[in-house]
Amino acid sequence: MEQDLTKLDVTSYTRCHLKLSHAKRGSTLVMPYSTGCRTALSNFEAELDYRYVSDPTIMVSFPIVDDADNASLVAWTTTP
Repeated sequence: MEQDLTKLDVTSYTRCHLKLSHAKRGSTLVMPYSTGCRTALSNFEAELDYRYVSDPTIMVSFPIVDDADNASLVAWTTTP
């Protein structure tokens, strides 16, 4: 008997996962993610090389000239 393969409905999966994560951890959502693979990581993969590191950041505000609302552009970087 053949079964059709279907694509995972990412939207539904994401909503379900977010709800479960919020319920399990409270209001903070933590999800290990691989930017290289573009996929979520398992707990095992996430804890393989996990460590806390100090990562200095810089945040600078640049006012927009001649703006009636006094808006600014904000630049944030971890590269000092």
